[in-house]
Amino acid sequence: GGTNPSLLEAMASQCLLVAYNASFNKYVLGDAGFYFKSVAELTELMNLISRNAENSLKCATVLEKIESDYNWNKIILEYEQLLLTVCE
Repeated sequence: GGTNPSLLEAMASQCLLVAYNASFNKYVLGDAGFYFKSVAELTELMNLISRNAENSLKCATVLEKIESDYNWNKIILEYEQLLLTVCE
């Protein structure tokens, strides 16, 4: 488990993301990605994506998510808060 660095890099590219439907991918991407569990689902999803003109909204959501949830300032503050809580 944990955060997948490759997934974060892909999110920073501002591209549409299609990920395997696994809990850690869904935790990181949330509603900003598309998910599949089988070859048939992936095929159907790719056909759907190719016909949808609103995919740019997903790209913007991915960038917003990585900027708000996966930036060093936020991560450092969360670790600092955790350490302060544990040390009390």
